Amino acid sequence: MAKPGFERRLRDFLAGEELEENINRFLKKNAKFVAGESEANQGQGEFFSCEVHEVWKDYLDIMERSMTDFQKSEDMEDMEFKRAVEDVADRAPMMVKLMLASWEFGQFVEICKEYLENEAERDDEDDNDASDSKYNEDSSNDCKMDRKEEK
Repeated sequence: MAKPGFERRLRDFLAGEELEENINRFLKKNAKFVAGESEANQGQGEFFSCEVHEVWKDYLDIMERSMTDFQKSEDMEDMEFKRAVEDVADRAPMMVKLMLASWEFGQFVEICKEYLENEAERDDEDDNDASDSKYNEDSSNDCKMDRKEEK
């Protein structure tokens, strides 16, 4: 059984500034690359380069580290945390489904596209961060990955 107030704290964590800032910082560096490749591949199937797959894996690492940090802040063992999240899923299934959906490759690509669409509305802070990405638009790696393989 989860500790009293766990669901509220999980909601607060998922909607919190720290997680949002981490995701926004990551998207600022990488969304253009992912969305650009998606646009370039339009009409040619659902294939993406290995570099896009690596960007997605880096995104998953951010999410995993964030959830691990939250778990530690709750002072919960792995099985206790898993059961607590499952309990929340029973009471608030949409919240957990939305959280997990953001970790799927196709949804990640859509998040990148939406980020770019909304970029003009955001403050133009840290412009230099974009040049720090280890992925670039000039990648010529022939390795392609079918999005359907991710399922």
